[in-house]
Formats: sequence, C-alpha cells, structure tokens
Amino acid sequence: NIEVGDIVEIKGYPFVTGQGELSLHADDLKLLTKSISPLPEKFHGVTDKEIRYRKRYLDLIMNSDVRKTFKIRSRVISLTRRFFEDKGFLEVETPMMHPIAGGANAKPFVTHHNALGIDRYLRIAPELYLKRLIVGGFEAVFEINRNFRNEGMDATHNPEFTSIEFYWAYKTYKDLIEITKEYFKYLFDHLNLPTQLPYGDVEVDFSRFSEIPLIESLHVIGQVPKEVVNDKNKIIEFLSSKNIEVNNNMTLGQLQGELFDEFVEDKLINPTFITEYPVDISPLARRSDENPEITERFELFIAGREIANAFSELNDPVDQLERFEAQGEAKQGGDDEAHEMDIDFVEALSYGMAPTAGQGIGIDRLVMLLTNEHSIRDVLLFPAMKPIHTEED
Repeated sequence: NIEVGDIVEIKGYPFVTGQGELSLHADDLKLLTKSISPLPEKFHGVTDKEIRYRKRYLDLIMNSDVRKTFKIRSRVISLTRRFFEDKGFLEVETPMMHPIAGGANAKPFVTHHNALGIDRYLRIAPELYLKRLIVGGFEAVFEINRNFRNEGMDATHNPEFTSIEFYWAYKTYKDLIEITKEYFKYLFDHLNLPTQLPYGDVEVDFSRFSEIPLIESLHVIGQVPKEVVNDKNKIIEFLSSKNIEVNNNMTLGQLQGELFDEFVEDKLINPTFITEYPVDISPLARRSDENPEITERFELFIAGREIANAFSELNDPVDQLERFEAQGEAKQGGDDEAHEMDIDFVEALSYGMAPTAGQGIGIDRLVMLLTNEHSIRDVLLFPAMKPIHTEED
C-alpha cells in the first residue's frame, strides 16, 4: 500500500549492500501521510511553466534546481541584512498602507480602511517614511520589504516585489557607489560565486564596474547624434524618424529619458552606474551644485536591466514643494504615474534633514542575475497569475 509520494517513517539499522551501497535494514515502517494525487512522471518532472508557477509545491518536489534558486534567494536576503547591520545601519519597519501614494512614480493599488472610512494606497516605495526617520535623528536606516505597483506584468515586473531601501546621513550618491561595490563583493564572496557569470547569451563581469553620465551615454553608448541630445524638438524628430511614438508635451529631461530607454539601457551588460539624471525625471533627488538642471543621482544597470536607483536626497523643503507642484501639473496633463503632493513630508523637511544619500536595490532582479533566470516568476515562490477561468474565457 506504499506508493511514490507517500511520507513514511522507517526504523532500522544501516548497512552496506553487496554492491557497496549504504542502505537501511528496515525493522519497522509506518505511514505518516498518504499521497492521494499522483506526482508528475519522475523522468520529465514538472516542465509546464503554468503548472510550475500555479503549483509551486509540485515544482519544488520535482525540480532540485528550483529549490536551489530559492535557497540562493533566501541567502541573498540574509546576507543583505547582515551586510547593512555590520555597517551600522538600523533595520526598521514602515507602513504598508499610505494616505498618499509617494516615494516613486508608479500607479498604486487602492484599498479601503473601514474603521477610518477612508481609502489607503498599498505602498509603492518606503522612501518618504524612511527619510522622516532621518529627520528624526536616525543616521543610517534600511528596510527589506515588499512594494506594490498596479502596473503591467512582464519578465521583469510583478505587481508586488521585494527591495531593500537604505538611507545614510552625511553621505552623497558617490558614497553609495562605493558601498554598492562593497555589497556586491560581499555577496559574491559569501555565496562562493565567480565574478564572471553567464546571463543568457552574455557574460557579466562583476569585477568591472563603470560610471558614465546619462547625457554622455546617449551619444557614447546609444550613438544618438550630439546635436540631438540637448534639443527637445530634435529629439522628437529623431524618435519619430525611428518610428518611436513620443508625447510632444514631454519635457527635455523626459525626452532624454526616452532616448536612454530606447538606445542605451539594453547595451549595459557589465555593471554600469548611469549618473547625473535630469531634474525632470528625478523629483526627490538633490540638484547638482555645478549644474541645477541635473541631479546627484545614479541608476545601476547590469545585463541591460536596472538593478538599483540612488541619489543624494533633496532636503530643501522649498525646492521639494516646487517639484511636487510640477509633478501635480504633470498628473493633470495625463501622467498617471506622476508623484502626489505630500505636504506632511515637506513639513518634515522644514524641521531640517541632514544631508543624506538613499538607495533602493531590487532583490528579485538581483536574484535573477545570480541564478541566470530570465523571468521574475522564476525567483518568486508565488508569482501573480491570471485566474484560470479568465484564461479559458
């Protein structure tokens, strides 16, 4: 009556068979759990991706490589926590339900708080609450947790995802570049990974970090003509000539961001810090002292994908209020991902926030890189899926 899939308890003593195999001489056998559903055929395992994602328990039973991926994910989160604690950062928890959808440009999920009789937004980022803690006197804080964005799903996007955000008083984005390099070295050392890892058809050399300003990257890497990159009308003409739809109401900075997305991002294979983003697309970042049109910001790209976003934080309440107002105008103009006004956060800044640098790193995309997985669903135990009846309809 014992079948494959049953969970049994066996008592006995070990011995070596005539063929030299270590085995167990069973004196007693007890059935602990009966499996009434047959497991997939052992040789092929679970190969249908829909079944793998919907019935992750079967995927884990049958596929040892899948178990290995999620053990690596767990180790990455554990090592990340240890790295920042060893650096003197304090782990904190901030709200998951926000009165204002803030901290990033993204569409929120809306829920309703029955007791208060008001709507709340599932957080799209913890940034504004973490910076309130810097105002309160903590000088180094981090949070590892989920964010929620009510947007499309694809190979690198899931409606809920895990990130670490950390904020460090009396530091700049240049300091964050250095600690990011340290963090990657720490991970690779403790995971016993070689610094060169395959990712699909490319090989990423994690010992070769580089930096380049965004505007410079447009013509150096993206091959966009120099005379185009700083002229709004010429950018629109250039994008149109490439059959790329563009909103003519976009600002120069937003159009430069479009050029980057189209012609630069997927060419960044080895770890690359893209720096000096336009103010128009960086509503929470500090302006550069040398050039007020750009910010002290970077994004880290690896294998053609954004892995981290960081900047010297804006701590001028007047400048912050003006940027929130500009974002409000953008929202009225049809940008449903523009940042909401947050008067309480502006007031918090008015009490004085130390010069601070902050960064977010996407844990899911990081694990994808380290395990050579090309869908975010392969590094999430329970990814978002369409209801089966909807697919049938």
